Amino acid sequence: YDLGNWHIVSLNAECDSDAFGHDCSTTDEGLLGRETRWLAQDLAANKRPCTIAYWHQPTFSATTASTATVPASAPGADGTEGAAADAWWKLLYRHHATLVLNGHQHAYARLRAMNPAGEYDPAHGIPEFIVGSGGEALDTLAGTPGAYDNPNVVTAQAGAFGVMKFTLKPHGYSWDYKPVLPGPGFDNSALNYGDTGSGTCK
Repeated sequence: YDLGNWHIVSLNAECDSDAFGHDCSTTDEGLLGRETRWLAQDLAANKRPCTIAYWHQPTFSATTASTATVPASAPGADGTEGAAADAWWKLLYRHHATLVLNGHQHAYARLRAMNPAGEYDPAHGIPEFIVGSGGEALDTLAGTPGAYDNPNVVTAQAGAFGVMKFTLKPHGYSWDYKPVLPGPGFDNSALNYGDTGSGTCK
């Protein structure tokens, strides 16, 4: 759907489920394959200058909750569904998408603009926000500030439950993430964290 200058795409990556027939192929006639072809057609028809896409499992990882055996900065580091969404990242990258939003990992993380291989690409890459810091027990971040397993993680927190506010503007966006409740084993100092900023559409 569209909102002003923004094209907003909601996708379902829950392919390893009964509803999808446990078919995570993006090239066959299963539901995920058809969804991927729909995305290609949708992006080709889009005329808006800004595009944001969101789905559950992140393509690139920030926590130790990953069940895959690939590096955190590799596509599909968060398991089968993350690997399936790699095809979407390629399409979004080709069509100059502005943002990707994910959840699933019970933490907050902001990642640098990346190409489909998970490499930093400031000119054409897509930033990824993981906002899964509500509802269930928090996960453990992979690495420490300045030394995250995924070098594209700019900032992250898994010490508190929190909320995110995105403001979509005619030619860009801003974000404001705030922790609201310390997680188990953390005191109120976890509430001192915050992450704000802005970006522009490509």
